[in-house]
Amino acid sequence: ALHYYAARSLRFEGDVIYNDADVAVYLVIDDGEAREIMIAPHSSWKYTASGDAIDVSGFETEITKYYGNASAAVSTTFDDGQYESLAYASELGETYGVRMTAYIIPNYHNTSRVPATEKEKADWIAAWQALVALGWVDVGNHSNHHYGNLMYIRPLGDTTTQVSGENFETEIAVAHGILTEWFPGSRIITFATPGANIGEDCVLALTEYGYRYNRIGGDGQNDPYADDFDPYRVKGYAVMNGTTASSLNAAVDKAVANGGWFVSLFHYIVDENGEKYWSDTNIDYSAKRETVEEHFAYIGGRDDVWCASFNDVAAYVTERKTTTVSYIGSTPGSVTLSAVSTVTDEGYDVPLTVKIEVPNGWVSATVSQGDATQNCKVFSENGRSYIYGDVVPNGENVVVYR
Repeated sequence: ALHYYAARSLRFEGDVIYNDADVAVYLVIDDGEAREIMIAPHSSWKYTASGDAIDVSGFETEITKYYGNASAAVSTTFDDGQYESLAYASELGETYGVRMTAYIIPNYHNTSRVPATEKEKADWIAAWQALVALGWVDVGNHSNHHYGNLMYIRPLGDTTTQVSGENFETEIAVAHGILTEWFPGSRIITFATPGANIGEDCVLALTEYGYRYNRIGGDGQNDPYADDFDPYRVKGYAVMNGTTASSLNAAVDKAVANGGWFVSLFHYIVDENGEKYWSDTNIDYSAKRETVEEHFAYIGGRDDVWCASFNDVAAYVTERKTTTVSYIGSTPGSVTLSAVSTVTDEGYDVPLTVKIEVPNGWVSATVSQGDATQNCKVFSENGRSYIYGDVVPNGENVVVYR
């Protein structure tokens, strides 16, 4: 354990402690042999514990089902990209700690729902970019034009389309290119098929274009670790004008009880007067504001729920299934681990929560990976000591020290 003064001047990088202050810093090291160490101004000291290196043979690691060791994951999704609805939802997300995914249509065929001039469209894109930058809304692909649902539900070998010239290249790949240009650096790794259903021809196309997940309709209850889980048919619970917060919250309770992933499927939210934003839409597709706020307050207030975007949960589940965390070294005061995933696609870098075994007798530990550090409490289980730490797969090695 390290006991020190002038803590704000210290930086910990693995076994090296840096003093960034203009004065000397004194530390008392207690790792079985009490020592007082002085680190000069703007210098560093490498920690070397007394004794032998930690024997990590037989030590265990386990990646938790969901981030933060939550019992369930909850993802809120919105189709069609109505900015006003998402701006309001983002405000609620910031208040209650709820991230969500907006499935945007870059060139909606329904011209009454899109900006009429180039200047208006540029302003619309800029508004979306500013909204996404706030961090409560991320972006998914909902096709380029949303002509209809016939192409997306057809079987293999069928050529049925809604309009002449419609194909997966123009609707999936082109839309992806536009969205990644509008939102550089965003995790745009999931699709939501128009019509909320999918056929095998579309599954094949999504696979070819690098999409591993697709959201459809249904009861919203998903078990991403079940043997029969289909990532191209993740079920979303449609939220309508008459949907109550109690019904949504009950669905969350069910997901928690089953250790599952609950996904809600919104389209729009009514304005402050209870009216729809798009005049040509059916009010049935616009959820009531009080319903949305009550639901957000409920899921955001639960410690056993990970409120994450659809993209984030999809990445986490994929990483968990493909990542191996291994002990690769130790010193008398630290252990080093690697986290290697077989998936190296862009966007699959959500931190995984890992249960890491540490030596008995430790009461706290610091997890360090690259520039990120995390202070963790040690807990006991069946006579062994563990911490929960966040680890990014395919990143730098992870050093855990007390």
